[in-house]
Amino acid sequence: MLREWCVNRGSSRSAESTFGSRPCSAEPLPTRRSAFRRIVTAMESDVPRMPLVIGMNLAQAQAVISAAIADPQVTIQRSDPGEVPPGMVIGQRPVAGNEVASGSHIELTVSAEPVRQERKPCGCDRQVVTGTLWRMGGPRGTPTVPLPGQVTARNAAGEEFAAVTASDGRFQLLLPPGTYQVTGTSPQVSSGRKVGRMSGPVDAVLHVTKEPVHDIQIILHIR
Repeated sequence: MLREWCVNRGSSRSAESTFGSRPCSAEPLPTRRSAFRRIVTAMESDVPRMPLVIGMNLAQAQAVISAAIADPQVTIQRSDPGEVPPGMVIGQRPVAGNEVASGSHIELTVSAEPVRQERKPCGCDRQVVTGTLWRMGGPRGTPTVPLPGQVTARNAAGEEFAAVTASDGRFQLLLPPGTYQVTGTSPQVSSGRKVGRMSGPVDAVLHVTKEPVHDIQIILHIR
């Protein structure tokens, strides 16, 4: 084999040919600038960058990040975005395209499940309270009589529970556990303006626990 050197328009070429045959052609030797560019391009291709994961579900986003970045440190924040389905990535830091090193901290914002208020069926934790609304007092010999009207129980939080009494004065309330002031009125006494209270001390209150309470007496005193 015979190695031949040829010059073509000022560029050195190297080619091999057999003796007596025409020299074969060869590509120009690379310049320093083109070689440097190839080296830089190869180095840049090895730099990991943050992928775009917004719009993916959380499992997909974590898989994509782990494939692009070595040992990512991912933290997740929950946010209620409104109409976006829960479990979707709606924000990321760093933003897509940023260079990230191995072990970088990645922050994802994920749509949260809507808060659900559990409501117990009405009356499930309430107790039955029964009693009678009475008119008492007046001239000597005036009998005590049951009254139609309304009975109201008010607790410390200001919640009120009311029941209408029948012609025999009987009523029934459904009350959650607590302490109540119980009062009663009747259109037959002072046109409903006079207020009756539980029998007993002036400051008597009703305590409702986990058991029903029966036969409390609400008294409207007259003179």
